Amino acid sequence: LKDLARQIFLSTLEEVEVPCLFERKLERRGNELRFGNPSAALPSAPLGTGGTGGARDSINLDAFKSIWVFSFGKAAWATFRALCD
Repeated sequence: LKDLARQIFLSTLEEVEVPCLFERKLERRGNELRFGNPSAALPSAPLGTGGTGGARDSINLDAFKSIWVFSFGKAAWATFRALCD
């Protein structure tokens, strides 16, 4: 039981690491940034028009002249690095 608890704990720590979360929740294809539930199909409604809740949303990065990223807190550096990667 102790080994199982340790295995669950370590597995959970691995799952909540910022790079792992970004890998599961963000995808960039060209100038399209997709985010949300990776197993869901992209919604037909554009971002900000109601979406589909747990489904994936996307945004066309061509719509922006520049993009700024701000990151605060304990995981700020890890978040920044994961986004850059």
